[in-house]
Amino acid sequence: MHKSALLAAVVSLAVSSIALAIPRDPSERAAFRKANPCPSTGNIRGRCPGFQIDHVKALMNGGSDTPDNMRWLAHHDHRMKTLADFAECRASTTCKYRAKKRPAIRAD
Repeated sequence: MHKSALLAAVVSLAVSSIALAIPRDPSERAAFRKANPCPSTGNIRGRCPGFQIDHVKALMNGGSDTPDNMRWLAHHDHRMKTLADFAECRASTTCKYRAKKRPAIRAD
């Protein structure tokens, strides 16, 4: 597996677990899309090929789930930003996301 594919898989799993942990308001996302159509299609609904909605200040780092804290980012840029958000979260004492500790694997 290529490094970029592995990185994408790790970030995807991490983001999906965070999305389940932090409550979201779908109406806020809809308001953002209405005011900021997809950069690649110009549509306010449906897929937006090549782009994802990013929270400028990540939710896990205390950012708000409001349109003024959202922006469009290209997929690759969003992955890199998410990794930076995780690093900021790990260094913070107020992080809203903490990874569950996994049990150690014993070699008997």
